[in-house]
Amino acid sequence: GGVVGRQPGAPAIYCISDLHTDRIENMAWLRSAQAWPEDAASAVAVVAGDVSHRLNVLEETLGTIATTFSRTFFMPGNHELWVDKGEEGEGGDSLAKLELVLSLCASLGVETTPSLVGNVQVVPLFSWYDRSLCIPPQGDGPPLPLRLWADYTRCEWPAHFSEGAAHHAAASAHHRDGAIAAHFARLNLPQLAIAREQLSAAREAGTPATGLLSFSHFLPDLHCLPDWCDPEAEQFDQSWIAHGAARKAALFASVAGSSRIDAQVRALAEEWRSGFPGGEHSDAGAAGGEHVHVFGHSHRPKDFELRGCRYVHNPVGKGTERDWGVLPEPHFLRLWDEHGQAVPAERKIIRYWAEIGRVSPRRAK
Repeated sequence: GGVVGRQPGAPAIYCISDLHTDRIENMAWLRSAQAWPEDAASAVAVVAGDVSHRLNVLEETLGTIATTFSRTFFMPGNHELWVDKGEEGEGGDSLAKLELVLSLCASLGVETTPSLVGNVQVVPLFSWYDRSLCIPPQGDGPPLPLRLWADYTRCEWPAHFSEGAAHHAAASAHHRDGAIAAHFARLNLPQLAIAREQLSAAREAGTPATGLLSFSHFLPDLHCLPDWCDPEAEQFDQSWIAHGAARKAALFASVAGSSRIDAQVRALAEEWRSGFPGGEHSDAGAAGGEHVHVFGHSHRPKDFELRGCRYVHNPVGKGTERDWGVLPEPHFLRLWDEHGQAVPAERKIIRYWAEIGRVSPRRAK
């Protein structure tokens, strides 16, 4: 009897991303009592990147979350890898900055490696973008130049990421982005190996994980783009960006994420599902399990299901974006409850600003 997968006393799990607490209004929210779920002291927080490039702000933010929740998981975003050699403790490139961020997390008790939380396997994943999520160029004007994207001036990378690149600036950036994304995908191999070991050990102990929560900062799939309006569609419909900000939409898609992330996540999910009755092709959902992938970066909320995975983006973003109506008020989104049961989405969110917000992206661009 009872609900399959029900685990009395399991911690609830919440997600959030893009806190950007170097912005006054966001830090004020974080410091306020209204930021916290009532059960935060016994719950778990998953933070999918982009807190701040400033280590002192990152320390206060993650420290505050970690002392409020029982456990906190984090993966860096692009902002964490911005290099400011004027800041104390900095002086290297973006890979050195990554090591500083991971060391800071360790000192705060913030987790950056896979772990079982009750009956849910949590899998943090490193990520970058490689233009595998690009959409066709839009409009009559030239594409917006990559230099408008701050990472190209705020990040610094080892020279070997650019070896063999063309001399043309755009082609060189494309080559380097691909090399960086491949590097982060390789960093995920030990992460995935740990997760597989934990899933296997749980099965052998007779307490298999009935939930899988993977997360990355960057988008894992084209359907996660802010302007992909139909999760069932296989091709991008150009009418989806007939809203006045098409050139910016195309620029963002080029720096949105990588299909490598989804490939790694789905390979793990297939192995996880193979542990349920019925073998490799069994429906884990029918056995009480749910796979959720949390991502950040776009500042445009999403919550939809595609091919057996629920994709969730719950950003804090900027105060101006909330004023425009393209973002809701900041909140930690509950994904699993205190019984280890997945919490269903209140609504399917495909394009928050159009469905729920107040303005078009022409104004919000």
